[in-house]
Amino acid sequence: MCEGPFQDQLLYFELDKPAAQLDLTSENGQLSLELVDVGDYDGDSKSEAIFFVSGYDEDGYALFYDCFKKSVWYTWHYH
Repeated sequence: MCEGPFQDQLLYFELDKPAAQLDLTSENGQLSLELVDVGDYDGDSKSEAIFFVSGYDEDGYALFYDCFKKSVWYTWHYH
């Protein structure tokens, strides 16, 4: 992750496959995501990634799994 014109780009690398750019657009398109950690949390030898989700009146976390094909979002509102 970086600042500047490329800050919204995140690439995913898998052995023996070309790099793929991840679409980190939130469900409502109004949230930003910041990488928290990557690890094999369920022990399936594949990495999962946790992001902090932030936006106007909304924060939370998003978990990406199954080679970034699936995700689970948990967010909350303040008002």
